[in-house]
Amino acid sequence: MSKQKRYGENSKQVALKLDGEMHERLVAMQTSMAQQGVFVELSSLIRSAIAKYLKNRLVILEEPNEQP
Repeated sequence: MSKQKRYGENSKQVALKLDGEMHERLVAMQTSMAQQGVFVELSSLIRSAIAKYLKNRLVILEEPNEQP
């Protein structure tokens, strides 16, 4: 009877340990996904800023050609 009880406690500890490891993995995955999301958002902002800058440069370069 005591072996069964001990086995039950061990399996409970193993389950809690696995649950803790899974929780750590989920937190790590969420953290890396959040960092990647921030990176993607920043890179898209940078891309749009560069595109606006280049578009403005093209407009400035094209204007003198149109005036004469």
